[in-house]
Amino acid sequence: MALKANTSFDLKQLAYFVAIADQGTISRAAAQLGIAQPSLSEALTRFEKQLGTTLVIRSVRGIELTEAGFALAEHGRSILTAIEQALEDVQQRDREVRGTISVALTPSLSRLLTVPLAESIYAEFPHLKLQITEGNSGHISDWVQSDQTDLGVIYEGLDLTPFSARLLLREELYLISAPDNWPPPVADAAEPGQPVDFATLERLPMMLPNRPHGLRALIDREAKAANVQLNAVLEIDPLRHLITMVDRASGYTILPHAAVADEVAQGSVILVRIRNPTLWRAAYLIRRHGRSVTRAIIAVETIIEKLVADAADRLSLHVPPQGGS
Repeated sequence: MALKANTSFDLKQLAYFVAIADQGTISRAAAQLGIAQPSLSEALTRFEKQLGTTLVIRSVRGIELTEAGFALAEHGRSILTAIEQALEDVQQRDREVRGTISVALTPSLSRLLTVPLAESIYAEFPHLKLQITEGNSGHISDWVQSDQTDLGVIYEGLDLTPFSARLLLREELYLISAPDNWPPPVADAAEPGQPVDFATLERLPMMLPNRPHGLRALIDREAKAANVQLNAVLEIDPLRHLITMVDRASGYTILPHAAVADEVAQGSVILVRIRNPTLWRAAYLIRRHGRSVTRAIIAVETIIEKLVADAADRLSLHVPPQGGS
């Protein structure tokens, strides 16, 4: 509630008065504050005139608080203490990143980001607690919108209007095969290391995520546009099972490099580039519009973007310039 114009004052006046009340004499208060005694006495007189009441009774032995002065001293101490605590809290928050931040990642990006993100936060922000969950883009969108999760990474195809969304990356999609299952026994299949036409995939036993999985929707959309009929012999959602089936040479799938980075490094699966067309999908870093953007949130967002940028060349990611959208 705003003060009336004739009773407004600044905190310095209040601090001066509290010092006088605490010290019991104007001379001792002036020494504590580091100002001249006459200046402090004049300031007290102006303060009383401004408030329209007598705060102290002066005597040769010091001052005595009036009833109004006693009440103002009590309130003044509380006000000054609260302000000091508020300023200390703000400054402390500026020095250290604290709190708990929850992040939701899709399965393929969870494989890329979870461990390095957790390690980076632990090393750089020891007072920040990180919670990481995994889900599909639709679930993550709901979690962020309902404030169950602070930050999320989702793939294109969903409504982004409820969010502050930044393009995090675009990743190329590959045909994934077991090494001993490539090239397949089809006439025009590519040799190892060579790209394969998208149309060739309709003659392969494909194992794909269930509808309405976002990746499946993208693949179906591209197949329809290219007039390609994919032979989905198995539909399965858990990413780890899909990769295991490919590893066992049971069929082929389509995934980004990040989703199978460990298996590629171990040599259990290989990447085959797809052409005519090349398949890409975009991922966005999101938080709900209107929520408070804390230093902790900014810190986690910055580390996520750095980790993606560091992995860009290795995993065939296109990363927008910092601040891009």
